[in-house]
Amino acid sequence: MTKSEQIEEEDITGITVSGGFGHNTRQPFVQMLIPRADWMTQMSPATARELAHNLLACADAAESDGFLVGFLQNVIGVDDMSKVAGVLVQFREYREEQLRKADQ
Repeated sequence: MTKSEQIEEEDITGITVSGGFGHNTRQPFVQMLIPRADWMTQMSPATARELAHNLLACADAAESDGFLVGFLQNVIGVDDMSKVAGVLVQFREYREEQLRKADQ
């Protein structure tokens, strides 16, 4: 088993985020640490805010995908997963198009 497979299997939930000020750089930073993956990174507060926004947007999109799939299967009664997948692809494309328009 590779290290990445082992990490996925262990279901990493321990993510530590902290902020600080670099003695040498004289700049503020945000540090993210995933001990089980032996991974750490530091970023600027602006990058951390962008990451936080992206995480929230992805969580929102994942929940809406799950809502749509559940609705198609449980309310509409679509049993064919290829049809569900096709609608999901169209939904995602539509969502991205609407987000692009909103950003203009």
